[in-house]
Amino acid sequence: CSPAGCMVELTIQLFIVMVGKQILNNAKEIFLPGIKNWCRGKSQMKKETDSNLYMRWEQDHNLEKLQLLSLFDEYLEMVIQFGFITIFVAAFPLAPLFALINNIIEIRLDAFKFVTQFQRAPATKTQDIGAWSDILTGISFVAVLSNGAIIAFTSGFIPRMVYMLTVNPDEDLHGYVNSTLSVFRVSDYPADKKPLANSTEDYCSIDNINE
Repeated sequence: CSPAGCMVELTIQLFIVMVGKQILNNAKEIFLPGIKNWCRGKSQMKKETDSNLYMRWEQDHNLEKLQLLSLFDEYLEMVIQFGFITIFVAAFPLAPLFALINNIIEIRLDAFKFVTQFQRAPATKTQDIGAWSDILTGISFVAVLSNGAIIAFTSGFIPRMVYMLTVNPDEDLHGYVNSTLSVFRVSDYPADKKPLANSTEDYCSIDNINE
């Protein structure tokens, strides 16, 4: 990373995850069961005759079956999303907004999916969300440490504060950029490797933290 930090690269990755990946997941959850049901229903409709109608209960019976871990995948998706928007929120503050928009849309998509594309799920009693609650609590604690580390090591926050408090007596950022540049004497370049042959500058600055 450059002295400015890796925040831009991290932000781009989070944008891809929070926007692109969620759109692809929603599309897969809707279209994949629909395509399977359409293919299954198409084969049944070919067998339909006047005396053997393709009844509604048969259509429901041929819908996609809910797997044993179907709800596990739904919980896992939400927990992963919660992890991204809490652990890396310092790098991408818009992540919670994109998550909110995605969840509002996904509520309706899941309702459509479970009502029209899947067989009715068997009802079971449960007191709470089980181990997922402990996982979410653990992610919350990790998020505090992670955001502190992101601010400390991948941004210029700490170098700026150190410069203001220890280097500049006026306690402002005047001259901070120059303090992050290494100075190189132009005359030290070999004659055939000077960056600018006609330059009259005695020194050039390099984007690097001074040792």
